[in-house]
Amino acid sequence: MKHLTKIFTCAVAGLLTLSTLSAQGKRIVEHRVKDNETVYSIAQTYRTSIEKVFELNPWAKGSIKPGDKLIIYTGADYKKEAPSNTSSTTAAVSPIKAQPQQDKKGNRHRIEAGETLYRIARNYGVSEEALISANPGISAYNFPVGLVLNIPKSQEVSKSNNTDTTNVRTEVVKNIDRVKVLLMLPFRKATRYLEFYQGFLMGMNDLKKDGISIHLTALEANEDGDVTNHIFNGAIQGHDLIIGGINDEQASIIAQANHTGLYIVPFSNATNIDNSRLIQLNQDPSEVISRVIPEFINKYRRKTVIFARRDEDADDAFSARLKYALREAQINYQVINISSSSLSLMGRDVVVVPTTPDKDLALATMQSLGNNRSCSVFGYPQWQSYGDAFLHQAHQHGTTIYTTFFFDKNTSEAKQFLTKFNAWYNKRVTDSYPKYSVLGYDVARYFIRANAAYGNNFINNGSRLPSDGLQMDIEVLPSKTHQGYTNSRFYFVTFEQDGTTSKQSL
Repeated sequence: MKHLTKIFTCAVAGLLTLSTLSAQGKRIVEHRVKDNETVYSIAQTYRTSIEKVFELNPWAKGSIKPGDKLIIYTGADYKKEAPSNTSSTTAAVSPIKAQPQQDKKGNRHRIEAGETLYRIARNYGVSEEALISANPGISAYNFPVGLVLNIPKSQEVSKSNNTDTTNVRTEVVKNIDRVKVLLMLPFRKATRYLEFYQGFLMGMNDLKKDGISIHLTALEANEDGDVTNHIFNGAIQGHDLIIGGINDEQASIIAQANHTGLYIVPFSNATNIDNSRLIQLNQDPSEVISRVIPEFINKYRRKTVIFARRDEDADDAFSARLKYALREAQINYQVINISSSSLSLMGRDVVVVPTTPDKDLALATMQSLGNNRSCSVFGYPQWQSYGDAFLHQAHQHGTTIYTTFFFDKNTSEAKQFLTKFNAWYNKRVTDSYPKYSVLGYDVARYFIRANAAYGNNFINNGSRLPSDGLQMDIEVLPSKTHQGYTNSRFYFVTFEQDGTTSKQSL
């Protein structure tokens, strides 16, 4: 079968500078391919070139079909009055400037019908983040007509969303001319991988503010054979960072290939892959538990641990190992069957731990607690995906969970990300656990910034790197289960009784 190599190059501060697109009147939209459309006709619709379409959609060089989604940089003269065969989701914002409506002081704007946060920010030459910071509570989804906005000074744009340390910024500029990144993903296989890529591009755009130059090569890899073909054709060579592999088999193929870059595995958590240049981002659950248990014992040392179960429940790996650790530490615990006993009278000296992360057991535990607000509850990563109704109960009981991923949509940084994602791609972030767009954003910002500062020796300089992820904190340490490295950070997330959420990085 004829092999088509699908490659595109994106250079920040080079051939393609992401952060200058808005100044050129461009923006990113998502287009769903319709019947009889071609790459040429789509490029004409958005006043851009075929080459620009291929830059963000490497797989499209092979073929496109109705239903496929393309990421498009619109041309400066593209208007929202698109032809009838254009997806309606791409017509929400016109990049053509309207005359700003200011009050007499010149620093306020009343929202008019049809205006968006993105458009007003562009009109005044400020970022969406700066506009949100100056007007707490607004977002791409909360933007009522008639509201008067405070418009920040344009020079405030460069200050927003900048959490890097001065030392790291200085070393980034002077040490590495350009970071070469290879991304191998099945862009058309599932929405989550496309969103990882979209978030990754947003992270690259942020790094441009620190003067980091990035050479990004993206390869379509839908099947294991695609990965093998790319390696055989030499496409994996010459990169500082290699990111990809959606399953254990692909991760193993890439890890065993001959290359000089660091290989970052964002999805698979296989423990049988040995490679001294491999960094496993998605931690092996066994390693996570081994780190969580000492922190649990330290946190609840003065409390009695009650394991809650029903007739049909067995021990999860976490609860089984926690029981063993408690016995070794000579700390007493009890097991209560909530099918026949209630937790409603437990006092402040008790922490309740369900024996499995099962949703039905979690709900039964909350029901057994009833109106008891005295004792503590400790739970599992999966609990954050059980919906708002369950999380409301978790707040009532001041519940704490352990997790390697947590995205608090109520923080200002999270709101800024969600608003910018909507402004770039004209769609909302998919509600999933974890959020793949945020994962891509965090991966780009941490690893590219680290490599720019210290090259591939950044592993030995982890303490000097800021770990400010929106969904995960990163600290790379040698793995305990295989040759190579793994992310060692996790969170204790507490759903406070006052409705707020606190996050402790450990």
